[in-house]
Amino acid sequence: MDEILLKKQLAKLRAFADNLPKGRVEEKYVTIYHELLSGIGQQIGHDFGEFYIPSGELRHHNAGGYTDDFGRFVTKQSSHAYCDAEMFQIHMNGALNFIASLLPEPEKRIIGFS
Repeated sequence: MDEILLKKQLAKLRAFADNLPKGRVEEKYVTIYHELLSGIGQQIGHDFGEFYIPSGELRHHNAGGYTDDFGRFVTKQSSHAYCDAEMFQIHMNGALNFIASLLPEPEKRIIGFS
């Protein structure tokens, strides 16, 4: 285990959690979250897959629409997929709590636990 790398990853996860935009969570943030969990998992030897956001939770939303040449309304989907903020927070807070339960005191302070 590379302790310096682990501390950096934990600090980045904490900063990520503290600065996540409000509202629906865009897919790019889900990807960053998964990458952070993967890196931390590699350092401490645990699989965090249970805390990943399931792909089924990422959805495209209606972005309006138009009437086609035959008079039918055609719905356009957003180009980006989103996850509900509540579902994302449940998974992320679970991961933070689990990580904190595994770490000694100095590292717990990095992710906001004492």
